[in-house]
This record gives sequence, C-alpha cells and structure tokens, in this order.
Amino acid sequence: MFNRYFSVIGFSLILLFLGCAELQQFEGQIPKPEATLDRVEVDHISLHDVTLVFYLNIKNPYPLKLKLDGVDLDFSIEGTRFLKTQMAGGLEIPAKQVKNSSFAVTLAYQDIIKIVKDIGNRELLKCTIDAAVKIPLPKISGLPPNMTFQYKLEKEIPAIMPDVRLQNFQVMMPTVQDLQKDMTRSASAYTPEKVHDIFKSIFNGEGSKAIPAELKNLDIKFDVSFDILLQNKTRFVPDFKSVNYDFAVNDQNLVSGNTDKITRKGDTTILSIRNSFSSRQLSEGIVASFRSGQGTFNLKGSTAIRLPPSVSSKNTELNFAESGKFNLR
Repeated sequence: MFNRYFSVIGFSLILLFLGCAELQQFEGQIPKPEATLDRVEVDHISLHDVTLVFYLNIKNPYPLKLKLDGVDLDFSIEGTRFLKTQMAGGLEIPAKQVKNSSFAVTLAYQDIIKIVKDIGNRELLKCTIDAAVKIPLPKISGLPPNMTFQYKLEKEIPAIMPDVRLQNFQVMMPTVQDLQKDMTRSASAYTPEKVHDIFKSIFNGEGSKAIPAELKNLDIKFDVSFDILLQNKTRFVPDFKSVNYDFAVNDQNLVSGNTDKITRKGDTTILSIRNSFSSRQLSEGIVASFRSGQGTFNLKGSTAIRLPPSVSSKNTELNFAESGKFNLR
C-alpha cells in the first residue's frame, strides 16, 4: 500500500517538475502568449441598432491553461467619444493551443443620433474602436503578472434614422355568392345576406353589437391590403427585394406572410401587403378597432439587405419590430 501511494505522489511531482521546467527552459526567453483581434464585422442591423461582432484568437504557448481577463472597448463615432464597455473574461485557452472566439456589441441608433448632429446628410458613419485584450500570466519567474494587447479597429456602419407609418388599410368584403359557398359546410341559421350585413357593419364602424356566438365558428376569409411606409431620414437607402412579416392589430395577430411588392419614392420604401384573414381571428380587440376606425399595430419581420462593400461583403440580416397607431378606414 505504501509503495502504491509513493508511486502516485512521485509521478505527480515529476509531471509538475516537467511543466515548470518547460516554462523555464529558456532563461530570459520565456515564450509569451499572442492575442489577435483581427477583424470586426456588421452581424445584423435593425431600424434601431446595429450589432458588431469581433473575432479574437489567442495562442497559449504554456503547458498550463490560461484564462482571458477581459476586453476593454472604447467606441468613437465620427471622431466623437461614444461608448466605453468591457466584455467579461472567463474564456479558457487550453495548454499549448490556439483558441478562436467571438463576441458581439450592439450600438443603439438613438444614442448615435445624439452625437452625430448631421446624420441626415450621411450614408455611412465611421466607427473607431480602441481595444485592449487582457490576459493574466502564470506566476513564473521572468513573466509579468499579465499582458495587455492594444488594437485600433475601424468599421463603417449604415446611418439610420427611421420613421414607420401604415397607410391605405382596407378590408375587402366577400360577395354574398362567395359567402354562400363558404357557408354550405356549416349549419348556421343565418342567411348569407345577413352574415354579409353583420360583418360589413363591423368593418364600416356601424352599430355596436358583438359578433353573434354562432358566427364565431364560421371560417370566412376576408382579403386585406395596406402599405407600410419606411422612411429613413438619412442618405442610406436600405436595399432589399422581399420581406417576411407578422402583423398584429391591438396585440392580436392578423396576418403573416412575405411580400416582394416593394417600391421606393425618394427616401421612403413602400411595402405593399396583400393577404387574407379568417373571421375566427376577429377578437374583441380587433373588432373594437374596426368599430372606432383606429387602432395600434405591431409589425415584426426580417429581410436580407446588401450593404456597401466597405461595410459588409455579404448579405446582412435586417430585423424590424415596429409599432404605432393607424386608421382602419
């Protein structure tokens, strides 16, 4: 038993001795880690912010693992100090290996607008980043407590100052003949003419009665159309060919889909939506909006846009989540 314990302890001491000997094999020439913050890219944008991704690689020459202490980032936009932040440390670099990693930082356009007074005359904004990568070193004679790698990066980002509006909202009533076809599969006591009048009065804002309970089980299709006006009050023109969208009225989903009907007039991009919804989606909240002729909308969606080569060499994701008031008639 004593011999077994002695062998284990002896083997561990040998490993420790070999590791320290490897670190100290060159008196005064102990290798040091290398860190490279080689690039920053625009990962995705929205109408309210832009997300940058930084790519970092660290080379650990030691037979012991290292741990990143953190990355300090100091942002300037068009030469004006904008944001100072720190990315948390904790990234482990295994012994004698190279570790590749990335981290993201999101910049809010509402903050950028405050310091770039002439953003309306800009297409792109110059973003300068001073970065410091901090790595603690092993407690070995001849090594400093830590190393800091300094970098200066530059990246252009699109100038965005948006205004989103909804116009030309219209619901098209099915004809009595169409209703008759839809109702052949139901046992409703209401005639197609009566059903037509009930829903027409709702969309025209007439009357105040709720939808009869029996009609709530019907699946009647109503065509709907409206235009989303996306105005960017800068010289940057978002270039995209189609958009996926989810559209809600008074927080109730009404239609979802994709549109490629996109036109541009000056600094405004117009998305023309043509879709349909079921009578089963006419909740009390949506009916109340039709009755009053006013409501709130929520529009969520995404698309891919082509940015100038100085910003990105590939298609970039554009996300949007907009809300506001609109007229239903």
